[in-house]
Amino acid sequence: LYTCLARGCPLGCTYCMNNYFKKIYSNWGKIRYRSSKNSIKNLKKVVNKFKPSYLYLLEDDFFLRPIENIKEFSRLYSKLIKKPFAVQGTPLSFSEEKLKILIKGGLDLAIIGIQSGSERINREIYHRYLSDNNQIFKIAKIINKYKHKLSPPWYDFIIDNPYESEKDMLATIKLIG
Repeated sequence: LYTCLARGCPLGCTYCMNNYFKKIYSNWGKIRYRSSKNSIKNLKKVVNKFKPSYLYLLEDDFFLRPIENIKEFSRLYSKLIKKPFAVQGTPLSFSEEKLKILIKGGLDLAIIGIQSGSERINREIYHRYLSDNNQIFKIAKIINKYKHKLSPPWYDFIIDNPYESEKDMLATIKLIG
């Protein structure tokens, strides 16, 4: 079951609806989080009504939350909701510290948006400014340390982009492989 706990994203990825919304609404890039208590209150309503076995906490990047927010959310979630959940994030915001706290709270699946193995495509076409692909390898290594507590991670890619050269496509294949 999907449920949304925040709105907005500070990133300017060209393929995302938030990029379009930023052009229409002047304050769209500002992230608006529900408080942890309010989020748990709403999740309890969802769980009581629909009886899901799993929750996908749909936010553009859950890892952008401040560490104190993640700590409070995970503490309350593990006591009051007690269902496995999934979140999505980006390499720019991911941290092992946040991952460990979320796992204690019930995190089962981390979905990481990578988009392309080509640094040129990420930077010039998608406006995603990773330092380099080594950042992605570091994240995969961290997530792999917790494979006994997590489902296999999902890595999101955009493939067959008309702006990609053969070299760009091969960079993505190399990253995945």
